[in-house]
Amino acid sequence: MSAVFPLEDDPRWREHVATSGQTVFPVPYPFQDNSDICIQKLGLDGSTTDLSEPEHYALTGAGNPAGGSYALTTPAVAGEKYRSIGDAVGNRVQSVVRAGRYSSAATDNDLDRALIRDLELKRDLSRTFKADYGEQPGRVALLPAGHFHKADEHGNLIDGGSAEDVAAAQENAAAAKEDAERAEAARDVAEEMAGSVQWPVSYGVGQTLLAVQRLQAQANIGPVKFDTVAGLLADTILAYSLAAGLVAVAADKIVEAQGFRYEVAASGATDHHIETAGGVKLYVLPLGDRMHAAAFGLRGDGDETGQLQKLFSAGAGYEIRLGRAQRYLTTEELALADDTSLNLRGSCLDFACIGAKRNLAVVGNNVSVYGGVIRNVIGTPGLQSTYQTPIVIARYDYLDACRNVTIEHMHVETVAAGRPGIAVFGDTENVIIRNIVFPDSAYLATPITVHWSFNGDWSDHPPKTTVHQRNIVIENISIGRMTYNSGIEPDMNICGVYLSAVYNAKISNVTIEDMPHGKAVTVYAGDWGFQHSASEVERRFGSCGIEIDNIRGYVHTGLEVYMLNPLDPPSVTWPTSVVVSNMHVKGRPENVASQGLRLGYAPHVSIKNSSFDGFNVGASISSDVFDLDIDDVDFINCARWGVSTSPAALTGRDWRFTNCRFKANNQSSAGSVADILLQNVVGVLLEGNKFDSPLCAFNIRALNTAARLRVRNNHSDGAATICYSFGAGSDFGIVEEYVNNTSSVTPSAGVRGGQTTLPIMSFTRSGAVNQRNTVYTSPIIPTVGVYAVGDRVLLEGATAGQACEAICTVAGSPGTWLVTKQSGPLGGNSAAPNFVGQIAIFGGNAYVATGVASAADWKVMT
Repeated sequence: MSAVFPLEDDPRWREHVATSGQTVFPVPYPFQDNSDICIQKLGLDGSTTDLSEPEHYALTGAGNPAGGSYALTTPAVAGEKYRSIGDAVGNRVQSVVRAGRYSSAATDNDLDRALIRDLELKRDLSRTFKADYGEQPGRVALLPAGHFHKADEHGNLIDGGSAEDVAAAQENAAAAKEDAERAEAARDVAEEMAGSVQWPVSYGVGQTLLAVQRLQAQANIGPVKFDTVAGLLADTILAYSLAAGLVAVAADKIVEAQGFRYEVAASGATDHHIETAGGVKLYVLPLGDRMHAAAFGLRGDGDETGQLQKLFSAGAGYEIRLGRAQRYLTTEELALADDTSLNLRGSCLDFACIGAKRNLAVVGNNVSVYGGVIRNVIGTPGLQSTYQTPIVIARYDYLDACRNVTIEHMHVETVAAGRPGIAVFGDTENVIIRNIVFPDSAYLATPITVHWSFNGDWSDHPPKTTVHQRNIVIENISIGRMTYNSGIEPDMNICGVYLSAVYNAKISNVTIEDMPHGKAVTVYAGDWGFQHSASEVERRFGSCGIEIDNIRGYVHTGLEVYMLNPLDPPSVTWPTSVVVSNMHVKGRPENVASQGLRLGYAPHVSIKNSSFDGFNVGASISSDVFDLDIDDVDFINCARWGVSTSPAALTGRDWRFTNCRFKANNQSSAGSVADILLQNVVGVLLEGNKFDSPLCAFNIRALNTAARLRVRNNHSDGAATICYSFGAGSDFGIVEEYVNNTSSVTPSAGVRGGQTTLPIMSFTRSGAVNQRNTVYTSPIIPTVGVYAVGDRVLLEGATAGQACEAICTVAGSPGTWLVTKQSGPLGGNSAAPNFVGQIAIFGGNAYVATGVASAADWKVMT
């Protein structure tokens, strides 16, 4: 190795993957001349192109021990590969003249070239076909087009024939194997008849047994094996009795086909699963904990009702596995019993049931359904929801009990107009429905229904026995465009998720593309039996706790909560609570019945972090609602009210609207419309809300049937007539606290109107009897209302010489009032005090009355 031009053991080639626009690539090994390097381009199409210099590249670095680089004349395309290959020219570098002067440099250069050639020869030889030491060199035969190489016993690559030759050889081998098996079977049968050992007999579809096999008679043979289930079903050789050309099999014997196992049934059996063409009846045996549809001869090629029913019956207690990505058709319902799971494996079950029939019916405990499509393809309309529904758990008019049921990873479809997609009835608990897709439909009314049930005895209406579902989880539901229209709006039976008298349910992550005639979620409580008191419900079922989270979509109505139990007195309601968060739904203002919220006889409802956009009314609340909490909710772009209340037989109580936003409501410009309309309700807190609806006549409007309003820290940026209106000027008791409410605008009738005397502060003084006192603001001393001794009024707009504060000295309606403060005349303190201790302001100074005789009794306070 030259010290000047050191050479290391190197393969002397490199390959680089180009980036977009790259031009320079390294040659990281030494070379003597540019002609000693070849450059190749490996295109994205797999082609290889030899490049030439200087047309395609320029090479530098010849003679440099560290190597060099080459620069492309045309920038590379990303993903192309470029390869440099050492290929030293096989000649002398320099000539040596005989008898001339000796040149060590020339000798060194020639030795370097020789070493370079050795390295490159080593590289190329390592890529060749090699023989072992002591063996003759291997040979590679030249082949005709379309032929393959194969190795002979010496490792030489010889002609292996064409694809046609290989196929013919395989056929010949298979035929030879069959002949051998026939001969072997004949020998085995002969030995068996002679009392020798037992061996299984194997034959395929259309294959004829040897004559000796037909003479087995009642011989005790081993399991008969078929290649396929179709071959077993087509068989005419197996029989129950011996005859010419037949093989006799007795009951309880085992038959195998396509890896499945069967037990021969008695000839008179009626509960068998499959039957051969020769009349032998067989029971399908489970494979471990599974029953396979293929074992029953199911192929997904038409009406297979009978075999599907046998599969589901035999599969009770097992995992029923359908074929992968098949479509099965049945005209009868299929039932899942205790401890059974249905794995559709991407297949579709089509139900073409006519009349009052269920489709896929869950009738037991510990049942799961997953991984496919359930479709109703011919359903009869007009039936109650137990029937013609794709998936039904229990039944509507029975007390069936189902426990621990999971429906997941499914598509559900129906053409039965007005039907649910999945329905849960009966005395059912612990149900999970998740990851369900309901595609666009003009027929589906309620994708998911969970509804109380009864004993079916209507002779003494209402029924005496009812049952309710408990512990229900519904999550990750995708609902497409649902255009079914019953002609009734709003129709309680058109709804994304419908809960009726359900205890402890959680609904989350539901998206609805469009439901122009229905609701996103409906929650009902109570049933037609009304036989349970609140304490009995609590004891038997626990709290009716409903959690709703993350609901989105375009709907006719967002959420309806209606707790129906009219036999309860107002003070005794069902132990119900509904907590809603992250419900963001949009409606259509032109639909006069559309509502973001619809609440009636609904105790304990909480709605937070939600928005109701573009409805006719953002929230319609009946006055028989109790304990309502609405926080951080947007009511925007409504055709009329943001929130409207309607009177009912009961008076609502304990409502809270906090940190809500009301914007751009009353798009229809209707008269007397408010962002919030309150009536027939007692105890309402309105705090921290923001209003900006210039087309609304009022931001807050309370009629004189409302009472005990606390209005605090609200702000208005827009109203047409008046921001805050509380009944009429002569009303009293609508508002019990009015503090720190502001407005950036002054509408035509002012910021505030209605109730003249508004309390701004309440406190309790202790005496013989605890008594609350209140401080009010009013333009006049009260003339209506009931006041206690010690109540005070701050008189608004008092001018010079007028009273600015008064105190109630005798309780009553309106009681007796004494002026305690007044504004003095601008020119000085010329008027006599009204009583000793009276305080007044004159010219910026504070005075106190020391007598009542004349103006001289005013003394400056220091």
